[in-house]
Amino acid sequence: MASTLKLLLSHGNGLSTGDDGPLEYRVLGLPPGQVARIRDFAGDHGWRILRFRNGVDGLWQGSYPTAEAALAALQAQVDAGR
Repeated sequence: MASTLKLLLSHGNGLSTGDDGPLEYRVLGLPPGQVARIRDFAGDHGWRILRFRNGVDGLWQGSYPTAEAALAALQAQVDAGR
């Protein structure tokens, strides 16, 4: 199942980060019972993934250079059944 990104929040939504780019995405196309978000943690922290399974949320994980790289990592986890 192919996942896609839907913009939820951008830096320009009243945040004073000096950047107008995307800040957080919701991931669409995950298996039933799963929800995920991908967020820019700026600086050295990069993009991270927050995954919910059957209503239980995990922790922000990873450190990816782009939202697309985080999405690819999440897709690989889903494909592997993790």
